Amino acid sequence: MKLIITKHAFERYCERAATCQDNFDHFQNQLQKVPRKKLCFLEWKGKPAVYFDQTYWRYERDEKTDTITLITCLGILEYISLHKWANYVTAKNSRAAKKLMKSIRRKEMQDESHCLV
Repeated sequence: MKLIITKHAFERYCERAATCQDNFDHFQNQLQKVPRKKLCFLEWKGKPAVYFDQTYWRYERDEKTDTITLITCLGILEYISLHKWANYVTAKNSRAAKKLMKSIRRKEMQDESHCLV
């Protein structure tokens, strides 16, 4: 699987990160080193998102080329305020969040079983 990032997504990441010192090409090269098992796929407001390295991204997937294109940075976990974190914890305890977490764990288990084969 190949991860690529759009210029827009990189710009959004740099806006949100207090210490973004990477250039676009270097950041793109670093994405190639992210292992598949570090990716956590979820839905964010009804659209596909992926989480890794403390960052949430909106993405588009091309099944034919097995490519994930990061199209925008949704947020960086270390820069989310405590108020938003409290809301996250509350939501996490909700029934819908539990169902989502269960499906994510199930997907991770499936991915791990494919890796062992």
